[in-house]
Amino acid sequence: MHRKAQAGTDYVVHLRPSGEAKIGSGPKVRGVLEKALAIGPVTYGGPAMGSSLSLSGSEILENVKDGQALHLTFDHPEKFAQAVGLIASLGLNISLSVSGPLEDVLGVAKRHNLTVAGYQFDLGQILSPGLPAGGLDAGDDGWLLELVSLCGHMRISPYLAKSLMAKIAAGTLSPAKAAARLGRPCRCGCFNLTAAEKILAKAAQKFA
Repeated sequence: MHRKAQAGTDYVVHLRPSGEAKIGSGPKVRGVLEKALAIGPVTYGGPAMGSSLSLSGSEILENVKDGQALHLTFDHPEKFAQAVGLIASLGLNISLSVSGPLEDVLGVAKRHNLTVAGYQFDLGQILSPGLPAGGLDAGDDGWLLELVSLCGHMRISPYLAKSLMAKIAAGTLSPAKAAARLGRPCRCGCFNLTAAEKILAKAAQKFA
């Protein structure tokens, strides 16, 4: 996922039907989403069904079909742990993967007596022209990498982010509303609004 958000605020659960498991997976995935909403994902959805950043929960539920992946994004480690436990308890026979700090992920696996079948480590990003390396403390524009990496498909425009940042610094736009505007192009539901708001609020202090 190549995400740079701060630990403790960014966790993604991925439910991916594949092979024969795609057959009849729609009702299973829909059931997971209905139950997981009670836990409180900050965003959710999938490329085919749409995301909560642009659609209502009922619209997304109606869009769920066999073979579609579901992504649930959480801004707290306990909610993340509850979601993994919920999915594991249902015995769906559907592939489950997660994105988050390794220590937290291993802790959740141990808590729910789950075996980790494989790991993927973030080794960095291939940056677009003008997009700086580093994070919030890497110069005036260091916050951009943390922000745009919240969408694994790189649908977040750094140019729009800079424009919205100017409005935040001028006091005409809140970080929360800016985060919602930025995340709208993310169709998979992996853009973490809470993390984005914190990044924008902290970065805005440099421009105030």
